Amino acid sequence: MQTTFDQIGSLSLNKEKPLLIFDADEVLVLFASHFSKYLIKKGWNLNLRGYRLDDAIVHIEDGHIADKVTYQKLIDDFINQETASQPEAPGASKTLKKFKDHAEIVILTNVPTSAYNQRIENLSKLNMIYPTISNSGMKGPALVQLTKLTSKTCIFVDDNPHQISSAAKCVPDIYRFHFTACDIVKKTMPYADGATHRPSSWKEISVLLDQLLS
Repeated sequence: MQTTFDQIGSLSLNKEKPLLIFDADEVLVLFASHFSKYLIKKGWNLNLRGYRLDDAIVHIEDGHIADKVTYQKLIDDFINQETASQPEAPGASKTLKKFKDHAEIVILTNVPTSAYNQRIENLSKLNMIYPTISNSGMKGPALVQLTKLTSKTCIFVDDNPHQISSAAKCVPDIYRFHFTACDIVKKTMPYADGATHRPSSWKEISVLLDQLLS
C-alpha cells in the first residue's frame, strides 16, 4: 500500500473548493457499540472507564480485566473480521452528500493496513464513496499536506482529543471539530483544548458547515 503522503499526493482536488476532512471510527461509522456486541458473543463486556481500551474489556463471568495478549487479540480479530460491517453513524452519509458539491471531502483514517480494503468496502456500502487516506499515529503531518490542496476553508472532524491537539499544533488555521457520534464514547470522551467547535450530533455539524462555508 502507498504511504500516507503518497496517497495524499495522488489526490486530484479542486483547490478553489473548501476541504472537509473526516475521521472514520466514531465519526462516520460506529466502532465501540459494534465492538461491544462482538465482545458479548466472545464472553466479554466493554466497560469504558476513559479514552482507552486496555482496561475496558471485562470477562462476563468473573469480571476480570483482559490481559494485554487477550485484549489485543480481541481488538485485532474484531478489526479484521468486522471493519466491513460497521454501522453508519446516524446522519453521516446524509450530511456528506449535502456538502459534496460545495466542498472536497476526504476521509483520513487510522485503519490498520490489513483492514484498509474492508474500510473502503464498508464506506462504499454506506454511500460514503470519497477519497480515503490511511494514516498511522498523529494526523497533524498528514493534515499539513492536505491543507496545501485548498486555498479555501479547511475543516477537520475527529473524536480523538490527541488528534485534535495534533491538528491544532500542526495546522492552527483550520477549524477543528471534536466530535463523536457514539453514545458509549461520549460518556468518557476527554475535553479537547485544541478544538474550535464541539458539536454533539451530525445535525449540529451540518448547521456549522452551513455557517462556515457560506
